Order: sequence, then structure tokens, then C-alpha cells
Amino acid sequence: MLGLSYYLKEEYTLSNFYFKKVNELDPTQIPDRLKISVSTNIGANYNLLEEPELAIEYYEVSLLFYRAMGNDLIAAQLDLIIGTLYNRLGELDRAIVITKRSLDVFKDFGEEFYVSLATKKLGNYYLSLGEESAIEMLYEAEKNFEALCSTIISNQRV
Repeated sequence: MLGLSYYLKEEYTLSNFYFKKVNELDPTQIPDRLKISVSTNIGANYNLLEEPELAIEYYEVSLLFYRAMGNDLIAAQLDLIIGTLYNRLGELDRAIVITKRSLDVFKDFGEEFYVSLATKKLGNYYLSLGEESAIEMLYEAEKNFEALCSTIISNQRV
């Protein structure tokens, strides 16, 4: 796919041009997985081009597909990205709601790395708002990251 080739060359505008060509095809002839891939890649390109509104628009298309397929973990990972984009836009309230939603899913799946990452993001958002709970959340995230690193190092020695 030319879209991916240009993405790998860091030519994100050209990458989007070719990815969007897929959307011009008959939608009944395009497998859902390709639709998801295309919308996610377009969102990533817009994110890298620092166009967060457009990135969110395309990421949310992918999000709908992942939720419809019951793939909650990948949907939560996309939510984490979308929350970061809303933070970049200065919409902290939306960023917090979306990041909390992803954190709940990560906890349900036992995804410790993502639990730590979402907790750190929430801590930073709350810090921006001057909330006292921010320091506790950031400390918790740091402690969890350290534990994960220790586990990885221990497992490599075996």
C-alpha cells in the first residue's frame, strides 16, 4: 500500500492522500479490518502533522469498529491516544473522562503497563488543574513503572 510506504518515509500528507483513496472505493467491497487500518493510519498521520482535531475524527472511526467487534483493549488504547489529543487541545475535562474510561478497561484486563501509563496521564492532567490527587497518582504510576522494569530485568536473567 502506498499510504504505508509514505508513512514509513515520514511523508504523512502523501500517506494520507493514498490512504484516503481506499475510502473512495465501494464500502461494501472493503473489509472492516482494512477500514480500521486506514482510519487508524490517517489518524496517526494527522497526529504527527499536529492536526489533533482531524486525528480525533479518524481515530473515532476506528474506535467504533473496535467497540463493535468487542475489542475493548485496543479501543482503550485508542481512547488513551484520543485523551492525549484532547489534552493537547486544552480540553482537559474530555481528556480526563476518556482517560479514566481507558484506565478502567486496562485494569479489567490486568494490563499493568497501560494502567501505569493512563494513571500517569491522569496525574499530569490533574496537576494542570492544581488537584491535590495529582501527586499521589504520579507517585503510584512511577512506582508501578519501576516494578514493571524490575520484573522485566528479572525475567531476562532467567
